[in-house]
Amino acid sequence: MVYLLSDGGMGGRRWRLPAVPMAPPSVDTNSIYVSCRDGTTYALTDEGGYADEVYWSADTGWTERGICVADGRVFLRGAGTLHALGTDDGTRYWSHDVGDWQHTAPAYSRETVFVGGDALYALDPTATGVLTDGPAVRFRREFAGRVGPGPVLDDGVLYVVAEVDEEAYALLALE
Repeated sequence: MVYLLSDGGMGGRRWRLPAVPMAPPSVDTNSIYVSCRDGTTYALTDEGGYADEVYWSADTGWTERGICVADGRVFLRGAGTLHALGTDDGTRYWSHDVGDWQHTAPAYSRETVFVGGDALYALDPTATGVLTDGPAVRFRREFAGRVGPGPVLDDGVLYVVAEVDEEAYALLALE
């Protein structure tokens, strides 16, 4: 069950989900997005009252970290793949393999979606070509090992945690 409380913390709305949520939900002006243990991501409308139905759903695999919502797209990582879904109906615009490291969430800034994994990826979020073509890769930066738990952007600087040597991790600031 997902509950949305009003400003005063009283009352609220709820949605029944068919499985346990795996990652924190994300919101935009019209919907709440949640990924569940059944490998499905759900869009729940925020139209008030009680709702037992979802607006749309998409098979995305398990998403252990957060969901990023920006510019009409839902970006999430599941089963080694970064997915870009449309907020309106869950249309899958593209998917891109980012390695098996699951403990990273995507971030969006400067018209680019960033995600860790077996490397740090910067992808064009607006690619709408043939699904198998995937997004345009703006850059892919490798380190000694995994990149995660997730990139963060602040004032034009991209911060990432990366394995820089065997079992040694560092917080890096990339401009």
